[in-house]
Amino acid sequence: MQRHGSIETRTARDKAAERQMSHMDVTQCRPCIIHKAEYLDKRKLMLQWWVDFLDANRERAITPFDYSKINRGNGE
Repeated sequence: MQRHGSIETRTARDKAAERQMSHMDVTQCRPCIIHKAEYLDKRKLMLQWWVDFLDANRERAITPFDYSKINRGNGE
C-alpha cells in the first residue's frame, strides 16, 4: 500500500520507492550500508507523505488516489 500510494502521487521516483521497501540485512555486505543513503531526500518525502496520508485517514477514510488530488505539490 505504501509503495503504491507514493508512486501514484509521484512524491518519490520508482528507485527511491524500491530502496525504501527493500528488506536487506545490513550485516551481509558493505553495499547494503551505502544503499541506505541512496535517494535519502526522496525517501524522506515519501515517508512524510505516508504519515500525512495516515493522519488524514484519522479524520475520514480516504484513498491514496483521492488524497493525492487534494495534496498536490507536496513534495513533487
